[in-house]
Amino acid sequence: MNRLLISFSFLILLLGQPAIGQGASEEERNCIDRSGGVTSEVLKCVTLSYQTADASLNKAWLELSPKLDSFQKKAFREAQRDWISFRDTTCAAEAVLQTGSFASVALIDCKARLTSERLRWFESAQPG
Repeated sequence: MNRLLISFSFLILLLGQPAIGQGASEEERNCIDRSGGVTSEVLKCVTLSYQTADASLNKAWLELSPKLDSFQKKAFREAQRDWISFRDTTCAAEAVLQTGSFASVALIDCKARLTSERLRWFESAQPG
């Protein structure tokens, strides 16, 4: 009964969260499902999601960079630096809205979500 109550409480907590695992692959969503509501296990899942998105974003930059002239590269580098600052402060703000150990999950999940959004923007940005 106690385990059921804990699982139910975690489900309620997740439903109130801003999109834990949103934009994650099926494998990553399955990881979250298998976590059993254990914060450290959910953290591993969202960390994987963030690492995957970050690696994809870096790859997208490496693919886009040779297509840009020096002015465009400079503009993209500056925009990326500003975006990283935005991502970090936004995610820190989301994390402080949480209590206890779940704040670490909210922080990394936010970074994964915003990095995935940035990746889509990068993939659509083509010099014309």
